[in-house]
Amino acid sequence: MPAYKKSVLTLSSIKLHPTIKAIGKHIVYTHLHIGLSAGLIAFGSTFHAHISSCVLYGLSAFFATISVYNFHGSYKALSETSEEKNNWIRDHQFYVKSLIVISTSITLILLMFLIKKPFIVLPLLFVIGFISFYYVIPFRGSPLREQPFMKVIYVAAVWTSFLLIFPPLNEGNIAIEWMNIGAFFCLFISVALPFDLRDVSIDQQKIKTIPTSVGSKKTMFISISAYVLTGVLLLSTDITAIHNPIFWGVFVCNALLLLAAFYRKKEPYYVLLDSAFGMFGLIYFW
Repeated sequence: MPAYKKSVLTLSSIKLHPTIKAIGKHIVYTHLHIGLSAGLIAFGSTFHAHISSCVLYGLSAFFATISVYNFHGSYKALSETSEEKNNWIRDHQFYVKSLIVISTSITLILLMFLIKKPFIVLPLLFVIGFISFYYVIPFRGSPLREQPFMKVIYVAAVWTSFLLIFPPLNEGNIAIEWMNIGAFFCLFISVALPFDLRDVSIDQQKIKTIPTSVGSKKTMFISISAYVLTGVLLLSTDITAIHNPIFWGVFVCNALLLLAAFYRKKEPYYVLLDSAFGMFGLIYFW
């Protein structure tokens, strides 16, 4: 399979006011937009479950995502090529490392207030932490992300576990909605696959992923199928969502961004996709 030519359109090449561009780089390169997506989904799902501490769950998801993604970015920036993002991280090491320390500390403090059933949720949190740490750090010779076909599975499993399984397990008296969990697992798979396709020229050198094995067209088919299944499962969970304009607005918006990420292969579409899928947390406010 021919290597995918990586997009040459970077944040620096976009014509914007220097101040706006600098702010945009801080948001994107420190993964604040991804943290916001995680926070919205955690907040929306726990609000839907009538959990009184839904705001704390949303904040813990936001800061945990900031912590993990910046840790990954900081580690990879020291060993990977001199791309714009890696150069920016290397030039702002103190800022990024401070953000990691602060966000990790806030996450731990929030978890201290949230955890009600430690013997049940601490093993789950340990597994989530283990996968998150060794996703980029070598474990028995190689990081977990380099295991064949497991890259997107680990991402989807960690997101689903922390955002949607941890809260009801911790609360104890809340039923776990497995259809809802399955829907978001499919969503995370569908959103992660365009990024695997973007990175195929790098991954095919050492990682066996879905795009490097089946090609771009089949990867797009799998991603879109998972996305359609997301909608089907969400509607099966709550059939009244068929009359929910927020649901359809979010679903159509993300579908268009997903297709744009596959067909246009430009960095702004990936950023928008990372920012927009968190809007699925808003479907519960109708």
